[in-house]
Amino acid sequence: MADFDFTPLLAQVPSDVLLDEVRRRLGALSSDSVANTGPVTMNGAAGREGGASGQIRSDEFFRLSNPEAIRKYRGMRIVRQDAWECLISFLCSSAANIPKIKINIETLSQFFGKRIRALGFEGYAFPDPGKLDDYEKIVQAKTGFRAKYIKTVNDLVDEAFLASLKKMPYLEAKKALKSLPGVGDKIADCVLLFSLGFTEAFPVDTWMKKILRKWYFNNEDIPERQLQD
Repeated sequence: MADFDFTPLLAQVPSDVLLDEVRRRLGALSSDSVANTGPVTMNGAAGREGGASGQIRSDEFFRLSNPEAIRKYRGMRIVRQDAWECLISFLCSSAANIPKIKINIETLSQFFGKRIRALGFEGYAFPDPGKLDDYEKIVQAKTGFRAKYIKTVNDLVDEAFLASLKKMPYLEAKKALKSLPGVGDKIADCVLLFSLGFTEAFPVDTWMKKILRKWYFNNEDIPERQLQD
């Protein structure tokens, strides 16, 4: 499968604008400049997701390392989102639909993130760990009962904690995430799978429960813990 090449798009945007938002949205490195050739290469100091080389390929933005899975499910991708944004996004997702989650994330970014402009687009980067420090503003972002979890997680989590998760075995990393207020099995597995590279993680939401019960348990009312196991 051919690599995605985002370089023509990225090359048009000043690197200082890309520094926060590209790192957040594409899981890229902190960057001093954007390469003009080759597949999605970000040059600069190694950041949250990268190694010492400062190079990231498109197969590091999207999980493309399993040729058999790619052939069988062509077009499907597992994203590798920034771990902090992924964690807060899934805290917002509790008992919520996609439009509401989108409003929460956009409003939190407006209240706490840096303003950015690029390619005629004007918006806000997602705030760094520690920046979601005003409980009243978090409530104003229409986060409801989730506000207390977001504020507490903001106070507890830093870059070092997120980096340490990648070095742990799956179950240990999941346990560490579940120690955070508001984080259960599903949110922990979502963060592990969609941002930290734990392909053994298997998030089970309402729809997955229905599918598992239908296809594997003849629509029996199987306890959630059994489905999770």
